[in-house]
Amino acid sequence: MIYKKAVCDDEQVFVDEMVEKIKEQSEQCEIFEYASGDELLNSSFEFNIVFLDIEMTGIDSINPAFALFKLGYDEMIIFLTSHTKFVLDTFRVIRKGRRHLFLADYRAIAYDR
Repeated sequence: MIYKKAVCDDEQVFVDEMVEKIKEQSEQCEIFEYASGDELLNSSFEFNIVFLDIEMTGIDSINPAFALFKLGYDEMIIFLTSHTKFVLDTFRVIRKGRRHLFLADYRAIAYDR
């Protein structure tokens, strides 16, 4: 099975880093890149996993996440942030900017549902 994964972040450097990390850990996948929540919402959103920045210019990712759920998306959303104060007690997160730490293997969380 080929997994479809979306990375949505308004900072291309973090998109590139996430895509690189996903490719290192996932042999069979398609990766789609989005620079805003609006771009993501205008896609087909037929993804197995969405990596979504929690703080983007113009719109935060919570609104696109709720919109995805309202539109019937029932797969995994993993929020990305460099501001751990926002979500450490609420969500499991990938902290941006820590190359050596990649969510203690996000697959363990994503596929342990």
